Amino acid sequence: MLVLDLRMDWHFTLSTYLGGSLLGFILRFRDERYLRRDFIQARLLTLDNARIQSMADELERLSFLDGLTGLANRRYFDRSYEKAWRSCLRDKAPLTVLMLDVDFFKPYNDHYGHQQGDQALRDIARAISSEAARPQDLVARYGGEEFIVMLPWADEAAAAHMAERLLQAVRDLALPHAASSCGDVVTISAGVMTVIPEQYLAMEKLISAADNALYQAKRDGRNCWRRALPI
Repeated sequence: MLVLDLRMDWHFTLSTYLGGSLLGFILRFRDERYLRRDFIQARLLTLDNARIQSMADELERLSFLDGLTGLANRRYFDRSYEKAWRSCLRDKAPLTVLMLDVDFFKPYNDHYGHQQGDQALRDIARAISSEAARPQDLVARYGGEEFIVMLPWADEAAAAHMAERLLQAVRDLALPHAASSCGDVVTISAGVMTVIPEQYLAMEKLISAADNALYQAKRDGRNCWRRALPI
């Protein structure tokens, strides 16, 4: 006859329970540690991606700025000008470009030094930007002491008014210029051109015409502006 021994081995039971609980605790701790690790890694990856994107955006922004004046550079102007041309072409709207050049800037640098020359360019940049301040307007440093202003949806009357304002804004800076032969302060000359873009027109011709008008202003004594001939 088989007799079952139903007496409980408390030592065995306690050891098994404690061992099982410890193992479960270790397994749970391991799993939670992995989960925390995965969460932290995912979070860090998200932060790294956001930081990388932010840095990329900042680098792109800086690549479109002139390092000295903080204005748009020529690269950004060329991109924006093409967009503005297409927009005005579509809307049959006028587009104005003003080419500006600081009068006798090389003698200014020779007389006052390049650091003072750099500061003068920064001051002029701020003065120009304060006048061409509509959201669609764009002021850029075109190279050296040359600046360019783009005014979408600005007709010839608005262009003439802007040219006068820009010249006066620079005069009002009252930057002494002992080496100038057209005044006692720093001045600029400007060439102005306005067109309503057409399919047959090359958009480069607008800038070329404004540049030619600028040189006419220089030939006429500087510290003035001239309108380009029709193209």
